[in-house]
Amino acid sequence: MTLSLLHPLLAGLALSAVAIPIVIHLLLRQQPKTVIFPALVLLKPRQLQTIRRLKLRHWLLLFLRAALLAVLGLALARPTLRSSMLSIDQEAPLAAVMIVDDSPSMGLIERGDTRLTRAKSLAQEASQRLPEGSQIAVFTSSDNGGRSLAPISVARQQLDRLEPSNEQGSLADALTAGLQTLIESTLPRREVYIFTDGYRHSWNISGDSRLTLLWEKVGSDINVFVINVRAEQAQNVSIESARPAGGSVAPQAEIAIDVQLRSSGEETDNIVRLSMDGEARSEKPVRVPAGQGIKVPFQISGLAEGFHQGDVRLATSDGLAIDDVRYFSIDVRSSPRVLIVSDTPSDAIYFRKAIEPVSPSPESSRSLTEIRTRDWEKTDLSSVDVVALLNVGQLDQKGWSKLIEFIARGGGVFVAVGASALTDSYNATMPQEILPARLDSIHERPPTRLSIGEKPHPLMDRFREWGESDFADGVILRYWKTVPMPAAVVVLRYADGQPALIERASSSERAGRLLLLTTPTHYQASEIWNELPLSWSFVVLVEEMIKYLAGTGETRLDYLAGENVEIPRRRGDPWTLYAVKDPAGPVERLAVDHRDTSVVIPRVRTIGQYTVTASSPNRPLATGFSVNVSPNESLLEPISDDEMLATLPTGRASVVRDATDLQRAEGTSRIGRELFPWLMLIVICLLTAESYFSNWFYRRKESIPSVPNPLLSSSTKRS
Repeated sequence: MTLSLLHPLLAGLALSAVAIPIVIHLLLRQQPKTVIFPALVLLKPRQLQTIRRLKLRHWLLLFLRAALLAVLGLALARPTLRSSMLSIDQEAPLAAVMIVDDSPSMGLIERGDTRLTRAKSLAQEASQRLPEGSQIAVFTSSDNGGRSLAPISVARQQLDRLEPSNEQGSLADALTAGLQTLIESTLPRREVYIFTDGYRHSWNISGDSRLTLLWEKVGSDINVFVINVRAEQAQNVSIESARPAGGSVAPQAEIAIDVQLRSSGEETDNIVRLSMDGEARSEKPVRVPAGQGIKVPFQISGLAEGFHQGDVRLATSDGLAIDDVRYFSIDVRSSPRVLIVSDTPSDAIYFRKAIEPVSPSPESSRSLTEIRTRDWEKTDLSSVDVVALLNVGQLDQKGWSKLIEFIARGGGVFVAVGASALTDSYNATMPQEILPARLDSIHERPPTRLSIGEKPHPLMDRFREWGESDFADGVILRYWKTVPMPAAVVVLRYADGQPALIERASSSERAGRLLLLTTPTHYQASEIWNELPLSWSFVVLVEEMIKYLAGTGETRLDYLAGENVEIPRRRGDPWTLYAVKDPAGPVERLAVDHRDTSVVIPRVRTIGQYTVTASSPNRPLATGFSVNVSPNESLLEPISDDEMLATLPTGRASVVRDATDLQRAEGTSRIGRELFPWLMLIVICLLTAESYFSNWFYRRKESIPSVPNPLLSSSTKRS
């Protein structure tokens, strides 16, 4: 920081004026005449003390009067405190980066205007105050690529066209792009404007290592203005989530829709309405407590097999309308057709019970078939989705060949090995083409347990969502030690680290999947291998494995705005041309290669319902997905000004709330902070002190104390 003077001549005159009271003091000082008077000798000590006190008072008054004139002259010189960059011509053009937070929460309406409208207005006013010839680059939190410095008129047009985005975006990314633009600028001065609503979910600048390096490169000659346009009283009720419980469901089954509401502000009464395929199904009155969330359960039924879409809405809208509706999709499918193969019925009983419905129906009986191993080769697999080999001792070459062909067509296979498994059969060349590991030896002691571990896998999503399982309660005494293949994926391990559930994923030759469990799925009192089938987690695991192997329930149907949508394709799918219809109506056609494993729709931005269709001579496709705004945008938790400043360069940033504060901050940063008001306050204090001390000094008259006359005293005594 440096000190500059608007009128340096007055400062020089002020310093010269300091000499005036000194000269007057010297001129008016009188030289006393020396008169010897013996009788006053006794008063000499008191006289010296009085003279010293008078000199001290005179020097104090002299200092006050000299300081008064000096400070008064300095104040008239208009001193200004400036930063290092302010030595540059103040009318020189500058490079400015304006970063506008266009996240969904900026659509909050207060006094008839959205937060984004308020931000655009302030940005337009700030652009008008820039010196002629300045350049501006406009970035938004949702779009921070391909922007460069442009003339002020061009930037103002860009600001006019800004609209609230549906995606959350990133202020850190926008600021990174903006600083890189400023580093490349040749203009002598640089400024950064950040327009945001100041909520914690959008301020993600803290801790970004990219910004730390860029602040150092851009240098100290930069000003940063954060314009906080947050609403004074935010009142908002949001639908945070609305999704079917359990993913895909069976036809005509009852479906639970879990709806989560949250209030930011006061307690609010509203009505929640649920629609399905464009038809109103149900509505419920709700009271949302202030600053809290509540759950609103809905139940629907009677959906036929196929793809369905619905939404949940608030009857009464509020300041932030974008989170007053939530879209969801449901894939209604028949249960996967499962074939259980075992040497004996006892090896299959627990696995069958895990996937068999509580109330069997004709449809469920057709979806589950059980055979013995001896009948494997003559069984037709054309209508089977998943094959489960449970403690099968061995298959001959034809048996393994049939299983390989089934996987190649896209089928799913589950293999659980136990005491009956023969290593020579499982480790032969043909089965090793599809199995994920070689069998080594049987581990018999000490006992262990299953461990979910930390590595993510779709089979474990439900357990991680619940945050619990009872795998640890089931003792496992025996299991097969294995040697996994290089490309194998270990889904579950035992507590001792050995693989428990291993996956051999699909490849270019095999479209299906295979899971190998290294311990059996049955329980017997004698020669017990494990207690796994006795746990409730075993039932959930079997259900998830069947859906995973059959390819049902794995397609994601709910996305957030700004994400990439990925629709899985399996080997043998006949479609190569897909039609994607967005909520606004236009249809986009996507062509894919028959070898592609998925259809990717990059960065969907419009919220609402999407449909995806494709056709072939014998097999049509009708599916889709839903896109919603991020629930984080409804968390209107403000961040303090101090927290914002802590993430920006010290001494170079300021946080303002309105146009007046912004103009004042610009003046302080560009011109400097004037010290005139503070100097005038010092002048008043000095003037008051001088007046007080001068009146006090001259009001008191110094008197010479009387000394008794010894002659008079002695004569009085004699008389």
